[in-house]
Amino acid sequence: MEKMKKILLSACRIVLGATFCFSGFMKIVDPWGGAFKLGEYFSAFGIERLSATTLPLAVVLAAVELTLGASLLLGLRKWLIAGATLLFMAFFTLLTLYSAVFEPVGDCGCFGDAVKLTSWQTFAKNLILLPMAWATFRSAPRERKRDAHYVAALLMLGCSIGIFAIRHLPLIDFLPYKVGTDLIEARNNPPQSGETETTLIYRDRSSGRTQEFALSDTTWYDTVRWEYVDTRIVFKERQKSIDASEFNIFTPFDGDLTDSLLFDGRPTTLLCVTELDRIAPRCRRRLARAAAEASENGDNVLCITTTPITASTRLTLDQQSYPCANIDGTLLKTLLRARVGIVRIAHGTIVAKRSCTDI
Repeated sequence: MEKMKKILLSACRIVLGATFCFSGFMKIVDPWGGAFKLGEYFSAFGIERLSATTLPLAVVLAAVELTLGASLLLGLRKWLIAGATLLFMAFFTLLTLYSAVFEPVGDCGCFGDAVKLTSWQTFAKNLILLPMAWATFRSAPRERKRDAHYVAALLMLGCSIGIFAIRHLPLIDFLPYKVGTDLIEARNNPPQSGETETTLIYRDRSSGRTQEFALSDTTWYDTVRWEYVDTRIVFKERQKSIDASEFNIFTPFDGDLTDSLLFDGRPTTLLCVTELDRIAPRCRRRLARAAAEASENGDNVLCITTTPITASTRLTLDQQSYPCANIDGTLLKTLLRARVGIVRIAHGTIVAKRSCTDI
C-alpha cells in the first residue's frame, strides 16, 4: 500500500512538472503573446494603467512557471517548490473559473498559441491538476538541500530565453503567419470549423464612444475618426484567434489593398511599424537600410501601421519616403511579434520576417 502511495505521489509530481514545463516553455518562446493576453485581462478588469508592465510580467510569469516545472521534475527545493506550485495552481484555478463564467477574454492563453483551450476546458484541466499540487505539497519533505543556486539558474535561463525572443522573434512560431504561409491559399480556403462572426470594436475619437462593426462594413477604414480597440471572433462551436485567411491591408481613401499586394508580380516588403511617431533612431536607420535594399531589388515597399493615416501620410527614412497603409491592430500583432520590423511577401507567400534587431 505504501509503495502504491509513493508511485501515485511520484506520478502527480511528474505530471505537474511536465505540464508546467510545457506551459512555461510555450509562453517563454513567445513573450509578446503572453503580454497581449495579459493586456486583455488588464483591460477586462479595468486596470489598463498597468499595460506598460505586460511584457516584463509575461517574461517573469513564464520563467517562473518553467522553473517550477523543471524543479518539480528534478526534485529541487521540494517543499518550497511544491508550495509555490500549489499557490500558482490555486490562483489560476480561480482565475479560469472567473473567465469561464464571465468570458472576459476568448481563451486563457495557458499554453501560448501552441494549444488553444476554451475557458471551461482550462478550468477542467486545473481542477485535475490542483489536487495533484495539494498532494505533492503535503508529501514534500522540508529538507534543506543546498540547491537554491540550481533553481536560480533555471529562473535566469527562462528569463534569458524570453529576453532573446523579445529582441528577435519567437523561437518557435505557432502563429498563422509563420514563414512559408501561402496567404492566397489561406484566403481562398478559410478554415471550415463552423460558422463565424467577426466583430471589430472601434472608439470614436471625437465622442469617446465605442462602436461595433461587421468585418464587411468599411466605415472603420476611416482611422482618422475611429481608433481600434479590439477584435472579437466568435465561432459557433468555439472561439478562435485570427487566422491567415483574414489578412487585410487597407487605407481610408483607397479601400482594400490586399489583393493588389498579393497578386502583384513583384515581391513586397512590408515595413511594419506599430506607431509611426514612436520609432527608435536605431530602428529607423535599420528600416531605411532594409527599405533601400528592397527597392534596389525591385520590391514594392509599403509601410503598414495601426496609426491613423491620411492621403498624404508617408514614412520618411533617410530622405526617402514610402507610402503607408493601415492594418488591424490584432492582425499586426499576429503577423509580427515586434513593434518594428519587416515582412517580405513573394507570390502571395511570406518568405521572411525580421524584427528591428535582426534587420
